[in-house]
Amino acid sequence: MPRQDYHTTHSVQGWAAGDKAYVALQDNQELKDVDIIDISDPRNPTFLSERGLEDWPGAYGSYANGETVNHHDMQVQKIDGHWFMAVSYWDAGQVLLNVDDPANPEFVTDSDFSSPDPETGFQIAEGNSHQSYWSSDGKYLLSSDEDFSSSRTLFQITSGPNAGAFSAGSFSWTPPLPAEGIAGTTVYGGSGCEEDVNANGISDRAEVPSAESTGADIVVFTRGTCFFSKKTESGQLAGYDGVIVAQSHGGTRNGLLPDAFICGSQGHAYTPTIPAICIGHRASHLLFNDEANYFGADIAAGGDMPAIGALGESVSAKNTYDGWGYIHQHDGMTLQEQDTFAVQEALDPAYATGFGNLTVHEVKTDPRAGKYLAYASWYDAGLRVLKFGPGGITEAGHFIGGGGNDFWGVYPLMQGKSGPGSTARPLLLMSDRDSGLWIFRYTGRE
Repeated sequence: MPRQDYHTTHSVQGWAAGDKAYVALQDNQELKDVDIIDISDPRNPTFLSERGLEDWPGAYGSYANGETVNHHDMQVQKIDGHWFMAVSYWDAGQVLLNVDDPANPEFVTDSDFSSPDPETGFQIAEGNSHQSYWSSDGKYLLSSDEDFSSSRTLFQITSGPNAGAFSAGSFSWTPPLPAEGIAGTTVYGGSGCEEDVNANGISDRAEVPSAESTGADIVVFTRGTCFFSKKTESGQLAGYDGVIVAQSHGGTRNGLLPDAFICGSQGHAYTPTIPAICIGHRASHLLFNDEANYFGADIAAGGDMPAIGALGESVSAKNTYDGWGYIHQHDGMTLQEQDTFAVQEALDPAYATGFGNLTVHEVKTDPRAGKYLAYASWYDAGLRVLKFGPGGITEAGHFIGGGGNDFWGVYPLMQGKSGPGSTARPLLLMSDRDSGLWIFRYTGRE
């Protein structure tokens, strides 16, 4: 029997339009990760379309830290007679599609993360747009940023014409950056691999100049060919205080993600004694005052990186507190950001560790007409009830059980009549990862 490979999916959203029924799926395996299927006949589903970020030039740029761009979740709603889909695209924010014709979804607009970040003040916003939900009338869209880490690597070029902050991460298997961070001058070391990647008859590791000979503090390698750990070991053997591994051309998706970085896993056994970080490809060029390029060879013959031994600008890198994930309020159709909201503890360094996950997970809006209330599952920060609208977002109530909660899912469910004159309120179904299903009814004034 021939092998059958299946794609995995994280989220599914269905909707009915007239006598037709459709479902959108998030595809984990492909760059075209927004799949739409006609399920009007459930026994014979028809694949209609698949799209991804490359299909929406209007959504390019204005990415958040790390430039991890992938479809994570979606919401579909009929607004003013038209069907729209809001796609939560992680570090690319929200992407708005018109799906009147599900076989031909059309890009409408997208949201951009603010700079500086409105809650933390960082020059590069954290991102992680996880999920979104429209108000019942489509006037507002709320989106949640799921950020499980309360710290990040703050990397800066500190000298020269390109000084500034750039996206970066730290390797988990090298010694952590010291509290004061690392700082100093840089030198380009090629691939750092034991192989002869540049085809000159010499092992690339043997070509890495020693720290003593260059006077530099940190060596920069380009990703590719060998394990990340082989590169960091090469820097360690050459006597440097730290290693930077820069993203390759291929990792930028032909320049679509110029600041994307990857801190990969350890690939071989050795004893790391110096810290290492990873940066985007654009920063690796700017570090040596080159014009960034994203095509062709990186380090093989004809590659566009500097000559091995070329000295670069000074840099600094340290791990710093940057808070947990929070909620955005957008205009429902333009997606322009109007306000943000974070629980107080999520921005307090005293709660960086030891208090569980203080990031928001999901947010849902009240289904009743004219009620601008939202309900958020905030992991260990409990259930949060929010009021939103022209005045922005404010907290209207919260619940944390005596033994604590770890709320993951939230869904407001109406029972009975909800029209004019009705006093019915939705039940709030909350899934707790530790204790199962909780059911609430909000009893505040709203």
